[in-house]
Amino acid sequence: MGQLEERNKNTVRRFVQAMSARGQLPALDDLLAPRFRLFRRPFHHLESNAGTQGFADSISSLRRAFTDPIAAFDTIIAEGYRVAIRWRTSGVHQENLFGIAPTGRKFSIWQAALFHLAESKITEAWFMAEELALLLDLGVGLPGCDNGRSYRPEAVIGRAAPEALWDELRARASPTREDRNKIGLLDHKLARLRLKAEDIAAFEANRTVRRKTSGGSRLIHEYGMGKGFANQAPQTGIRDRLDHIDDLIGEGDLVFQRYTFSGNHTGNWYDIPPTGRRIGTAELSIERFDNGGANVESWYFVDELGLVLQMDAFELLLEERMRRADGLPR
Repeated sequence: MGQLEERNKNTVRRFVQAMSARGQLPALDDLLAPRFRLFRRPFHHLESNAGTQGFADSISSLRRAFTDPIAAFDTIIAEGYRVAIRWRTSGVHQENLFGIAPTGRKFSIWQAALFHLAESKITEAWFMAEELALLLDLGVGLPGCDNGRSYRPEAVIGRAAPEALWDELRARASPTREDRNKIGLLDHKLARLRLKAEDIAAFEANRTVRRKTSGGSRLIHEYGMGKGFANQAPQTGIRDRLDHIDDLIGEGDLVFQRYTFSGNHTGNWYDIPPTGRRIGTAELSIERFDNGGANVESWYFVDELGLVLQMDAFELLLEERMRRADGLPR
């Protein structure tokens, strides 16, 4: 890793620490470029539902709402002007959060972000948090919208087809280790997308990844397993799935991937009935490769709240979580 990447990592660490701490928000002029652009807010759906505008207001709201928040950095990856970071946030909900009254409950969630920098200042930022996990930990639903209508996010469609990036990387005369790892990741993705829906489970079962630390839609998966519908995996709900890549960042043995998946919700997905809608949401992964190029560890993170809101399924998951908390039978 060069000096540029190290400087950029330090800037991002300082920014996330400032954003996560409680108390008065410090000046961020030395961290943010004058024309800083925010492409996705830290708690995108909660803020959109509340009609919140402005980056500083969203950070201030988060800092006030959580008592003794702890931001534990887990992974940070830099390549050139781009930095990706993953951290875990925990605390106690003690003040109003985007219209959600204080619950006094503890929470612990993953957050991740992608930054673009120039001259050691952040020019662009994109955030994603486990908003569904937060609401389930707090035992609450989304507050009503000001216009009286239920909030349902639009389907998200990504930017680049995996084939285009694969061709670009394969055409490089002297690929780096990071390039080869990215090619390995895309090899798997392309092979998976070419399969019929009914063949995907067997394909994934034979995958050579030695350790999968987190599944993408883990809370939806837990809901389906608890209801006895383990056979209704995502491919049964979205049989025409398409993936689009937004970013691939490599450093050493790690590759950070930001992408979207979309398709028509025409089948049951872990007992969530089909809506017939076109749905699409963001997903992240961090993949680790050994020196021989084998994928030895995978971590996935889906915007599950956006997904269940598009499928009108949030209340199903909340009710099931409350039943389990009360010790009631499923």
